[in-house]
Amino acid sequence: MKIIDFHSHILPGIDDGSRNLEMSQAMLAAEKQQGAEVVCLTPHFYAEQMYLETFLANREASWEKIREDAQKLSLTCILGCECAFYPGIGSSDAVEKLLFEGSRVLLLEMPFRPWTEEEINEVEKLIRRGIQVVIAHLERFLKLQKDKRMIGALTELPVTIQINAHSLEPVLAGRKLCAGFKEGKYHLIGSDAHSLERRPVNIGTGREMLRKRCGEDVLRAVDEAGNDLLGL
Repeated sequence: MKIIDFHSHILPGIDDGSRNLEMSQAMLAAEKQQGAEVVCLTPHFYAEQMYLETFLANREASWEKIREDAQKLSLTCILGCECAFYPGIGSSDAVEKLLFEGSRVLLLEMPFRPWTEEEINEVEKLIRRGIQVVIAHLERFLKLQKDKRMIGALTELPVTIQINAHSLEPVLAGRKLCAGFKEGKYHLIGSDAHSLERRPVNIGTGREMLRKRCGEDVLRAVDEAGNDLLGL
């Protein structure tokens, strides 16, 4: 079973993550040092700000810059994106080109505001198309949802929930999130790493927090969920 960092911004110079090749190389080295075997490369995609084909070309060019470094570290890297929700996404043909390579997985970032039933319905449309929707860093949206029914409406769908590793570190908030993993509400962790200092690679720390607070069985379930999603 492979250890996966499901969410990262390591590709150089493509979004607000790694600024250059040297930073990306150091971030890959940190992934290896912390035990990651598979790293999902998930730069931001904003449909209302970017041309899809330009994004894909830029992603490929950025990946080529670090491909050899990943190979030297024996890291398996999977190209994907962190796709920001946009109106009509449930029926959008573009989504097919934004899935994690070799899978039907879409890492979806919900809007940073109160959600509507219409937006939940769009997620459901994606699922009906056979897309395995992973909700990125759900914990960042919880306080924004004044109508808690929207959280329930989303999590009651057959979606996979990803939590950021650094969110597991604070004592109170971390314990609550770890309890969510234990109850089977949350399924994956990712570093969501953006640099060496601000939001660094910390998949190792997140896994250790989960192990200490929930035990090996819960950590194994996280690994199984990620491996199953990616067909590893």
